[in-house]
Amino acid sequence: MLIVDRSFDIISPVIHDYYYQNIVYDVREVGENGKTKADNRTVYLNEQDELWVRFRNRHLAYVMNRVNAEAQAVIKDSKKGSKLKTDEMNL
Repeated sequence: MLIVDRSFDIISPVIHDYYYQNIVYDVREVGENGKTKADNRTVYLNEQDELWVRFRNRHLAYVMNRVNAEAQAVIKDSKKGSKLKTDEMNL
């Protein structure tokens, strides 16, 4: 076995898994049972969190595209709902 300084290993810093779970663990301090803090709330990243289960093993680019598409769909649906309510009020 040869032990060398990181300055000899130029590839390791560039290799990184860009999966959602890995990025979350890098950015957030995640404790036991997936417990983390987000906006002054305690969030549990576990099997009961639908988004975590769906996206944790996906590439970050896929997750960003899917979440953006789903958010746009929710916005579009909410605009339709508010328009219907306004039209109903005018009757």
